[in-house]
Amino acid sequence: MEMQLAAVLATLALGGALVVLFFGKWWQPLADGDKRVKELDDAVEALLQLRADVLRQLDGAPEPEQPRAWLRRVQDAQDEVASVKARHDAGQLYVVRLLHYFLTTGPVAGLAEKQLKIVRAIQEQGAALLEAALAAPQAPPPLPLQPEELELPPETGSARPYLNEALRFLGDCDAALGVWGAGGVGKTTVLRRVRDVCGRVAPFFDHVLLLAASRDCTVAKLQKEVVAVLGLRDAPTEQAQAAGILSFLRDKSFLLLLDGVWERLDLERVGIPQPLGVVAGRVRKVVVASRSEAVCADMGCRKKIKMESLNEDDAWSLFEANAGEEAIRGNAQISTLARQVAAECKGLPLFLATVGRAMSNKRTAEEWGDALDKLKTPQLTSTAPGQDKHAHALVKFCFDSLESDTVRECLLTCALWPEDHNISRDELVQCWIGLGLLPKYDDVDESLRFGHTVVTILEAARLLEQGDNHRHNMCPSDTHVRLHDAVRDAALQLAPGKWLVRAGSRRPPPRPAARSRTRSRRR
Repeated sequence: MEMQLAAVLATLALGGALVVLFFGKWWQPLADGDKRVKELDDAVEALLQLRADVLRQLDGAPEPEQPRAWLRRVQDAQDEVASVKARHDAGQLYVVRLLHYFLTTGPVAGLAEKQLKIVRAIQEQGAALLEAALAAPQAPPPLPLQPEELELPPETGSARPYLNEALRFLGDCDAALGVWGAGGVGKTTVLRRVRDVCGRVAPFFDHVLLLAASRDCTVAKLQKEVVAVLGLRDAPTEQAQAAGILSFLRDKSFLLLLDGVWERLDLERVGIPQPLGVVAGRVRKVVVASRSEAVCADMGCRKKIKMESLNEDDAWSLFEANAGEEAIRGNAQISTLARQVAAECKGLPLFLATVGRAMSNKRTAEEWGDALDKLKTPQLTSTAPGQDKHAHALVKFCFDSLESDTVRECLLTCALWPEDHNISRDELVQCWIGLGLLPKYDDVDESLRFGHTVVTILEAARLLEQGDNHRHNMCPSDTHVRLHDAVRDAALQLAPGKWLVRAGSRRPPPRPAARSRTRSRRR
């Protein structure tokens, strides 16, 4: 009996081994089915996201044959994967799936693995297509209004041709534009006009940022300007601030206008999304204004505009308009001298305007002759590297022509603010009062009124310009003024020995000399 039982058990064991041996080779592929189908599902999801990126990049552009063929392959792969998943979901019990295997062409795991290889090959092709699409220059949407059709303020004047060219850049395939030329030639005017008319010419920009990239500009300073214009929160580190700026601008179209650039700036470190150009239907463009063509090239500007000095006729017209036609044309000797004075301005609009205004109250040939002698003999013996000695001489002439020492010292204080800074009129007048530069009145309001009169005098002399409200960068503001960087350079040379210090030096200014002037009324 025991031998019979042992024989039965041996037979059962042998039968079990044969069953395991026979069916075991089918168990592993079936057990791997869930894993393979999950991998395939993830790969298809990534492929569909890639397809969406390719379609966004091709949006509005003619669709060549290669992307069309790839899109068809994506659709075919999607259909095949759906079939594999349907087979996988047809039976969840092992016996049902085993029977399903025998009745069809093979295990689901094997089919899923085969289809996964196909999907990954399509992904590689799609990634190459997307890279090529990103590299290919694309034009933004067409401009609704041509630059030549725009009505612009009269003061745009001689900058109009350069402005038209800069505005046409907004609608072409280039990502970065360089505007370069001598200090005072009108680069800032062009950038401001571009900003002001962008809503009419290029409404596809979500944000237009005009930033001052002055001589001592750093990544942190530029980030601070971007944050102020966009209304973002400050971050504790450069890296965190860059991440915040990048997150905000990544999905937006923007135009970045950088004024007064002296050296290459790493925009990626600032947080400006890369690459520039038209990316996934979003327009990212940069305009760089600099005195140096090399700096524009270092900033990646393939397209560049050189702003030339005015020709003799245009220069004379601008000078005459500021000096006053009546006094000049009424005296042949003065007219001859006036043309020589205008020639000393080298065709630069800034100095044609400022020197012209300085001469507007000169009525005798002797005064004009004396002015010409001073302009031909520069009185500044040294300048900082990269600064124009002749430009300093022109500014000094205008400085000396101001009506009083009070007005002159008030002008110098404007150099206390950083280069290209927008200065609040109220803050400027309060600074003058605090430094004891203005006459003292019994009534504080009268002191404030006198201070604002000085601001107006300096604006009329064209030594101060209208500024921008830095919180609302899209609009010029009557509440702010700005000192042109060429005027500021000269002011720093004129101020040694006074209470002025260079912004950013972290040295406290010496105390101003006490003043005892008191007035009961304005004189």
